[in-house]
Amino acid sequence: MASHNGRKVSVPTENAGRPGHQRVGGKFGSERSAVGVDVSGLRYHLRLTPAERLASMVSSARFAAAGRSSARPDRYQPSGTFDPLQVWCHLAKRNVEYVLIDGWAGTLHGSNYATDDVELLVEPSSENGERFIRALEDLGGRRQTVEAGVSSARRGRGSGWVLPGNPVTCWRIVPGVQSYDSVRGRAICMDLGPCSVTVAGLDDLIDIQREAGEPSDRILLEDLLELRTLVAEDVWMADVTHS
Repeated sequence: MASHNGRKVSVPTENAGRPGHQRVGGKFGSERSAVGVDVSGLRYHLRLTPAERLASMVSSARFAAAGRSSARPDRYQPSGTFDPLQVWCHLAKRNVEYVLIDGWAGTLHGSNYATDDVELLVEPSSENGERFIRALEDLGGRRQTVEAGVSSARRGRGSGWVLPGNPVTCWRIVPGVQSYDSVRGRAICMDLGPCSVTVAGLDDLIDIQREAGEPSDRILLEDLLELRTLVAEDVWMADVTHS
């Protein structure tokens, strides 16, 4: 069993259809996939702009962070004022080149999944790395070893940071994608109002989640797979341009 938004849920397997793999769903209605993904919620989020999706999920992320903090007080010390947009806009101000991946990227695409962990695939040049470090230090971040900040199941290359209240992980190499340039070339620029964020494409997000091994990664994967099906049905996304 895995914890998601403070609840115990069964960990789904990709394309599994047995009732035992269903998780709690129906937040926005009764429509669920064969593995229990809240399809009603996905349809609702796809009618919103990325900025509206972000706003609707921040409170859920704070609630999830509180649950994670009780399980991992050494790493998670959630803040009631957590706002990932502040991080992204400050990175933009510092001219840091990156692509948003994992949970918050899924949120901006329309996923139901809530997270407090900001994960970034950062352009690997030393100059960009220095800008990234300065930006995180501006926000009061402190560096930690990547093993303490992420699952050992993900065998990438990166570094973990803890900002006041929330973790940020900077990746240079992530299993499931070929290179930063390849991900950047397929990424989508999403307008969030105060700033725009470059978000990994849905196919790349799915490939990344397939390579990860945490139960929460599998839950997010099922959300993204169902989301891709809905997008293929030509559900319109507002305020989105290809990067």
